[in-house]
Amino acid sequence: NEFFCAVIVENDDGIIASGLAYTRAMRQGSYNFTAAIIGNVAVKSSYRGQGLSKVVIGQLEQALAPTDVAYSFLFAYETNVYQSSGYSQLESPIRYFDTQKQNWNQFVYRGGMYKAHTSKRTLNQKVIEFGGCVY
Repeated sequence: NEFFCAVIVENDDGIIASGLAYTRAMRQGSYNFTAAIIGNVAVKSSYRGQGLSKVVIGQLEQALAPTDVAYSFLFAYETNVYQSSGYSQLESPIRYFDTQKQNWNQFVYRGGMYKAHTSKRTLNQKVIEFGGCVY
């Protein structure tokens, strides 16, 4: 029930890029907010380097724009790919549900990134309660 939308880019070769967005309630200290988790962003290897990840992220964010999402988060192997879309390194630890171990876990994910969609309040170094799993 957290799934929000999907973006699929296709041409004559079939699907060449895709991404998903999820939304959920999160918390940092006493600050409660709605957040998006951007996940499963993928580009077919023969189409990489053409800005398709940026297109997918942009379309996901456009779909999220009318909602009350304060921040979006993503977890990347190649963080530099997402910096040009306005994402910054996430320094705060996150508390999330580990679906493989079936327990709650907390750590700073080195590929974690976030982007603010509001100027109401900025995140600090305290733990962010993700309220569920990481996609």
